[in-house]
Amino acid sequence: SPAFFVYVANVPREAQKDELRNAFAQFGEITRLQFRPRRGFHFIGYSTEAAAKSAIAASEKVTVGGQAVNIQARNMERREREPSATEPRDSADNDNEDTAPRRRRAPRGPRKSE
Repeated sequence: SPAFFVYVANVPREAQKDELRNAFAQFGEITRLQFRPRRGFHFIGYSTEAAAKSAIAASEKVTVGGQAVNIQARNMERREREPSATEPRDSADNDNEDTAPRRRRAPRGPRKSE
C-alpha cells in the first residue's frame, strides 16, 4: 500500500530494527520500514502525510541507541507506483532487510551487429 516516506540519518550502526520502529511509532502507523543495518540511515513509510510531517518536526529530538537522529522528507507524495531503484522498497511483510551489499553492473558497450 502507498506510504509517506521519511529519511532517517545519523542512526548508530549497531541499532536494531525494533529500536527504530519503537522510536518512530509514536508519530503514526508505520506501513513500511527499510532497515539498512550498518549503514546509519533508514527509510520509514507512514500511512498519512500528517504522521510523516510529525516525525520530521521532531528531527534531532528523537533518539535511537542514545543518539539524536536526523529526519527529513523523502517524498511527501503518496506512492501509487513501484519505487524506482533509488527509492525505498518493501517486502511482503512491510519490512525490508537490506543486508547484502548491492552490486552495480558495468555499463554495456555497443552491441555488435550480426
